[in-house]
Amino acid sequence: MTAGTVVQLSRRGPASMSAQIQNTPTAAAVAPVAATEPAPTAVQNTLARLLKITDVTEFVGQPEVAEALKQVLGGELEEFQRNLSVAGSPILAGDTITFTACAPQACGAAESAVSVATDTGTLVAAIFANNHIRIYGTKSNRLEDCPAALQAWATKLQSGPGSSPGVTRSQMRRQGNRRKQARRRTQMQFASASRRVQTGKDCIQRFTRHK
Repeated sequence: MTAGTVVQLSRRGPASMSAQIQNTPTAAAVAPVAATEPAPTAVQNTLARLLKITDVTEFVGQPEVAEALKQVLGGELEEFQRNLSVAGSPILAGDTITFTACAPQACGAAESAVSVATDTGTLVAAIFANNHIRIYGTKSNRLEDCPAALQAWATKLQSGPGSSPGVTRSQMRRQGNRRKQARRRTQMQFASASRRVQTGKDCIQRFTRHK
């Protein structure tokens, strides 16, 4: 899926629960609303039922969500699904619901997230692997264009487990390198002191023999 492509869930009723792909619209490309288009209230109510789902497997199994994920993730859908084994409760913020999950025994290393705005039908997905977050479903595929809950999830992952807020992985690596260098200096100083002690002992032994 290339950047600039947005996925929206079907805005019709259950009879046509297929995801629709639309490229980033321009002012000239917006078509007039057909007379048969459902009223906004009806559209919102159609997707509002997603807000009541508390299990991530059930959520991604909904026809609208499943089809949209297939469209936006393409060949990376399987990797996304592998990371859904361990999940917490959904995060609700207004009309938006977000799920985050991870692979078995790999939380903090292999994770996925999905967020749906039920008022607009917009779906955003993300995969975290190899210390890198990949975003799908926004106009730019950048983190800053994601819902707040998904941004918070990504920030926590990038900070690393047990680290202070705002400390990035590169900063943690630099801190680790400094600690290694300090240990090496201590070891060298200890070795140097040991050699001096041994030299002193040798001198005493030679002096004793001469006497």
